[in-house]
Amino acid sequence: MPTYDATVALIVVDLQNDFADPAGSLYVRGAEVVRKGVDGGDGYSGFSVRHPVTGETNPTPLVELLRARGIERLVVCGLATDYCVVETVVDARMLGYPVTVILEGIRAVDLAEGDGEKAITRMRDAGAEVG
Repeated sequence: MPTYDATVALIVVDLQNDFADPAGSLYVRGAEVVRKGVDGGDGYSGFSVRHPVTGETNPTPLVELLRARGIERLVVCGLATDYCVVETVVDARMLGYPVTVILEGIRAVDLAEGDGEKAITRMRDAGAEVG
């Protein structure tokens, strides 16, 4: 069984707002909330937002939050494998983070059959451990 310490962060992609937002009915104190896709931006990755017209990409606060806390490794789960999970994982790898994806903790939309499997292959090709 893997062990986790203070240098490992769990990233839950597209977590239910009730748990993460202080105004939520089941708010969890101290939860690491990064809003993506606000103000009409393309928010597939937890690390970046892309303007839908110009294509300009800007970072979210996530990487700075991780750096400020001394995070060295990421564990990722959430929804959806073939959209937000894969984009978050690929961006994390480009930033140099070792990433483990919890296979049992992700699910794909599979708009086209096989999209989820393609996303898993893409994450593995980027250097993430998926299992």
